Amino acid sequence: MIRFAILSMPRTGSMMLARQLGTHPDVTCYLALFSRNEFLVDDHDDTAALRARLGDRWQDWDSRHTDPHAFLSAMTGATPQTKAVGLKQHLSGPESATEAMIGGWADRLIFLTRPNHLATYSSAKLANEAGWEQREPGQPQAVDTIRFDADDFAKHVRNRERLDAKWRGRIMDAGALEISYVQARRREPIEDIWRFLGVDPALGGEPDILKKNPDDLLARFDNPEEVTAWLRANDRIEWAEPEL
Repeated sequence: MIRFAILSMPRTGSMMLARQLGTHPDVTCYLALFSRNEFLVDDHDDTAALRARLGDRWQDWDSRHTDPHAFLSAMTGATPQTKAVGLKQHLSGPESATEAMIGGWADRLIFLTRPNHLATYSSAKLANEAGWEQREPGQPQAVDTIRFDADDFAKHVRNRERLDAKWRGRIMDAGALEISYVQARRREPIEDIWRFLGVDPALGGEPDILKKNPDDLLARFDNPEEVTAWLRANDRIEWAEPEL
């Protein structure tokens, strides 16, 4: 059984990619099991079933965080026979979990990137202000626009760039397959990942992608002129373009 991990920053489309990969009959892909929230979701069948099979020992976040190797071993053992099993992991999450995956647990690494920091910033703010963790699965976005804060955005960009600098080299040196958010929305790159995992791409499904936020990034803000001014001043005007 091939073990794999999707490594990414938050708001890069990792939930979408995990669900897409999991439509293949020979692939089991869990959500972010080292996350406090995603381990407990009920609207992802494989993750909910795994939680039930694991029992009480791993329900507490600290137990998974402090002994990631043991948890990953338990996860693999509790997964019904399949050709490939994996999970997603945010690079902003527990370092111990990322280290375990890069350091030998994962046979294959998928590095999901989204270099447009305006997209990730707006997506995160919309989700937070809408209280996404309280909404029912598939419920429409409750917040239409958010306010751009230049200092907050600059902090977001610095944090993303710091984490990318910290992890990118190690991930790619470990033989990861890199895929962008834009590519992950298309069929052909998903087929490339299935090949990378050693399964027949022709057997995979093509799930509908529920995209809550508009592709027009400036339309996400109620003060788009301030967004444009920051992007021009920092030579990042390309971030205003739709991710298509």
